[in-house]
Amino acid sequence: MLTDPPTTADSTPAPDRPVRVLIVDDDPFTREPVATILSLRPEIEVIGAVDGGAAAVAFVRHTRPDIVLMDLQMPGMDGIEATRQVLAEVKTRVVALTTMVDLDTVLRVFDAGGDGYILKGDGPVKLVDDVLAAARGDAILPPRYARAVIERSTSVGGSDQRREALARLDLLTERERATARLVATGGTNAEIAAAMHVSESTMKTHLTQALAKLGLDNRMQLGILIDRAGETPPPAP
Repeated sequence: MLTDPPTTADSTPAPDRPVRVLIVDDDPFTREPVATILSLRPEIEVIGAVDGGAAAVAFVRHTRPDIVLMDLQMPGMDGIEATRQVLAEVKTRVVALTTMVDLDTVLRVFDAGGDGYILKGDGPVKLVDDVLAAARGDAILPPRYARAVIERSTSVGGSDQRREALARLDLLTERERATARLVATGGTNAEIAAAMHVSESTMKTHLTQALAKLGLDNRMQLGILIDRAGETPPPAP
């Protein structure tokens, strides 16, 4: 039986404890197998599995999970609104868990503050890998959508939008801005740290500070801002 764990002060997983995951899905034939798959891994602790958005909002107030896997199509409060309300309650990472793959839905997930997108049909190995990657702070999005999300979000606004983006980026230090540029390429924490010749913990500090200064929720929003400013590095040859 899944029970409520003690409340924690921070949703970021410590190196010596498992990633604490809440599953939100109204379908028990998805909810229960996902819980079983994740529970088999010692580095993951499933702290709850609830059947709706309102239940998720109530649950996170007392448990502060590291990751919330959020179905999008649920009766009552849908996953998009639940994502907004969860993030208004606690600092956590919300990853959509769904069969919906259209670009408009992906954009709505990120607009609500979501950190990624896991397809239900991807299989157990990828599910586990994506949960652990999300816990590390990596962006979770099928590659075919990443560039499309940024392009759709930067397709209007022209020079005024670019000037505004550049002015916001001026709030960052040189290292924070360099980190932001590399985040926009879609690299993992390890890849970005290697490119900057720093440790992953130092890179994550730069990223956290950049997001806080810019008032952004996640890496995708940061990538969109960098692209609007025209500072996305060119693809590696």
